[in-house]
Amino acid sequence: MKHLLCTALLAACGLLPAQPDSTRRLTLDLLKAGSSLTYIWDPEAPDYQNNTTYYHREYTWNLNAAVRLRPRLWAGLSSLLIRPSIDREPGRWHWIKGGFLQAYAFRPGAFRLDLYAEAGLSQGNYCTCDPAAPYRRPGLWYASMGAGADYRLTRFLHLDVGFYNYHILNRFPEAYNYTQYVIGLDLRTGLRRRR
Repeated sequence: MKHLLCTALLAACGLLPAQPDSTRRLTLDLLKAGSSLTYIWDPEAPDYQNNTTYYHREYTWNLNAAVRLRPRLWAGLSSLLIRPSIDREPGRWHWIKGGFLQAYAFRPGAFRLDLYAEAGLSQGNYCTCDPAAPYRRPGLWYASMGAGADYRLTRFLHLDVGFYNYHILNRFPEAYNYTQYVIGLDLRTGLRRRR
């Protein structure tokens, strides 16, 4: 998984321009900031240690900011604040933060709906290392991959719907991936520039 992520990041760097072409003008969104709040619940999550079930709830607040590198390529930072709440343990805040690259399918402004793929590298303390319940463990590294759709509501406001998978790179025999769906809003700023 580490090699796949490194290959994707190096391939994206090859897409960066060596010298800009200033023969035409293009209006681009140059910066974007997004936020989403998601909720996951499982009323009968299995407790393997006690051979019973418990009610699992989890809130995730995702904040991100990105800058456009190319017409269809963005690079940015994200921060996930995660609060799991289960019956047998009080909820605590966990976090995952890191960088990402997003590659869009269509040129800017071609359609109201655009599709994207994302890859990233993050650090955090949310350890999905116990089949009964996630717990806090500092110093974890995650490789993430995801995909989504971006729908333009107005010139500056976009609806973002996506699904992401965070794979723990540290070696734990019981570790499983953390998955997150996103339904949120992106606020974009744009200006007219030579391209």
